[in-house]
Amino acid sequence: MRRSAVDVFDSADSERDRGERKASDAATRMQWFVNQVGLRKLATRMRHKEGRVALEHFVALNIRLLNLKRFSEANEEAARKILKVRWGMTGCLMLRRSTTSAAA
Repeated sequence: MRRSAVDVFDSADSERDRGERKASDAATRMQWFVNQVGLRKLATRMRHKEGRVALEHFVALNIRLLNLKRFSEANEEAARKILKVRWGMTGCLMLRRSTTSAAA
């Protein structure tokens, strides 16, 4: 399977697999990319020091993006849970008010 660096966070391969990836999928693909760089010894085969530095910066930047993606997913899940609890409390209060006012 041929992958590029773009495939780590987004997918454009097919209709069923397109769009943004989850952090766990992106982490798997990022690990694959880093392993391929190591197996092919791309960093040591680069002739210029600037190329190696650019590769290191690229990998570091993608790791930061992956951490931000994980943090974002955790925030989304927390907000969803908070809203679910709040919605349940508010819904119950409104239901109580409507039944008490109808009984009066």
